[in-house]
Amino acid sequence: MSRYGQEDIYQLVLINPKTNQEKKLYSSYLMSNDVPFSVSQYQLVWAETKNDIRWGNRSYSNIKTLDINTGKLNTITKKAKYYAPAIDPSGKQIVCVEYNNKNICSLLILDAITGQISKRIPNPENELFQTPTWSNDGKNIVFIKLHPTKGKALCLLNIETGITENLIDYSNENIAYPVCDGNYIYYDSPISGIDNIYAISINTKEIFQVTSRKLGSYYPAISNDGSKLLFSEATDQGYMLMEMPLDSLKWLPLNKVEKRLDNSFNILVEQEQKKSILDSVPTNNYQVSKYALTPFKRNAYSWYVLSLPTAINLSLKSQNPLSSFATEGAYNYNYNENANSFQLNTSYAGLYPIINMGGIVGRRVSTYDSITNVPNILGDSTKAYTYSWNEKSAYFGLELPLNLSSGSYVSNLTLAVNAAYTNISDLHRFELFKNSNGTFFPITYSLDYSRRTSWLRDMLPTWGQTIHLSYAHTPFNGDFNGDLLSAQGVFYFPGIIKHHSLFFEAAYEKQNPVNYRFESKILFPRAYKYVFEKEILKGSVNYTFPIAYPDFSLIHSLYFKRLAANLFYDYGIAKSTQTNYYRSTGIELKSETFVFHIPIPFIVGLRGSYLFDNIDNEYNIEGIFALSF
Repeated sequence: MSRYGQEDIYQLVLINPKTNQEKKLYSSYLMSNDVPFSVSQYQLVWAETKNDIRWGNRSYSNIKTLDINTGKLNTITKKAKYYAPAIDPSGKQIVCVEYNNKNICSLLILDAITGQISKRIPNPENELFQTPTWSNDGKNIVFIKLHPTKGKALCLLNIETGITENLIDYSNENIAYPVCDGNYIYYDSPISGIDNIYAISINTKEIFQVTSRKLGSYYPAISNDGSKLLFSEATDQGYMLMEMPLDSLKWLPLNKVEKRLDNSFNILVEQEQKKSILDSVPTNNYQVSKYALTPFKRNAYSWYVLSLPTAINLSLKSQNPLSSFATEGAYNYNYNENANSFQLNTSYAGLYPIINMGGIVGRRVSTYDSITNVPNILGDSTKAYTYSWNEKSAYFGLELPLNLSSGSYVSNLTLAVNAAYTNISDLHRFELFKNSNGTFFPITYSLDYSRRTSWLRDMLPTWGQTIHLSYAHTPFNGDFNGDLLSAQGVFYFPGIIKHHSLFFEAAYEKQNPVNYRFESKILFPRAYKYVFEKEILKGSVNYTFPIAYPDFSLIHSLYFKRLAANLFYDYGIAKSTQTNYYRSTGIELKSETFVFHIPIPFIVGLRGSYLFDNIDNEYNIEGIFALSF
């Protein structure tokens, strides 16, 4: 069977009916639970979405097969638009629906091994075909077709003759999920006001109500010997797998079923003078012309808040109708430096790499050390003093985002290079090397990779990795010079209990500040105030777990969805003028909060820390504001 819910990702499960033992065969967030899978001769068949590696608005639907005995997984089609596949009893043919880029719908029969098309069923009126399945002898295909004005019809196609018969003629009855045992076709219908399973005799065309469940029954399936009906029953705990014997003597004839179809739309028909409003739509012919790729035709698109390793980003975005040109205005707050900046970015995404141009204006903050007269075990103590400067940059860059997602994992790889012209002003620092205001030309290279799997109730990935590599330097003559090498990775593992998460972070950064300091790419160890270090190695261990799901709303303004806790230990060792340690441990209490129905969750809470290497203040309590746990 297929199963999913708040707890579990889409998955195919094998159940032993004698022992009720379950075995997970396959899972993927790219499957659709709305269209059932098909099984025959120990072969599972289903359709799965495949995103284009580069173009976000392009995707495919390919057919996959799985041998239950061997566990061998095959993708038998590539870059296809195939939906609702069903395998025949012999395991040699697959029937599916094709819906191509020109909105042409077809019923196809494929070779189950190669995926090659062996037959295409004519569809002169371009009706929409839905959920085809085979009869138990493999000679007929039963399916639903949807006409744009007539409604739905239940059809039986004879493979040998090619003749299609409408067993149930067009109507507004929302029939769905038909299966055939040779004598009857079983399907789901809401004709009584509650979705239940009905059966129509192929020979006599008589219709019977087979199930009568209070909240509904769906997805009928017939046992191999034809003696039992399996289906999903809707309950207050979700869908439950049910089984019942097939005894036609206990079925209720359709003429004795009280029909309670929802005809509330008739009120609208009365208001529209009892005729279709589509009849008054003019049939104008519009001239087709090539779209001009101008950056000046723009639509307000969206706003969003982005959480970065060392900063929070609030952006407002607009783009043209084809999404090829986009402009973003952003506010950035850097956690390490406690500094603000504003950014304007224009992107052209019509080529394989994205071209970015823009500018950043903001404040930069760093520190310098002063020797004090307070001795410690390492010798003289140092105290960090802050200084700042204004920084303005105009930049040009290339970015290549690649979507590598497959199966249960969301995977992305982004390669980027960025060149900038940067001006520094109002700089007053008190360090030994020469300081001045001026301009320079930094270049930054970066690689970001992430691979993770998680589901609705998971706060963090159950399995996952994120890696960031970057290198910035100043290869051209300018008033400032320096370079920065940064590498960091986060590795997620399942916790002791479901929806708990154990994750580790490792980071290394080295600067060579001839007379310029690049912005650090890693977050400083928790509870310590940021100070500049030429070289720092950081590691951390975290264990995150949910405490409660209050689902509490305060005056329709604040919605508290989930409370969670995180236990952490941070270890940092750094070198500048001397070796410094930054070690801390503690607990974070966080709430996943929504404000004014904004669909972005804000994480607010408190952090209590013990600082191993802070003589003045060993204990620290601070507020938390973030966008992720």
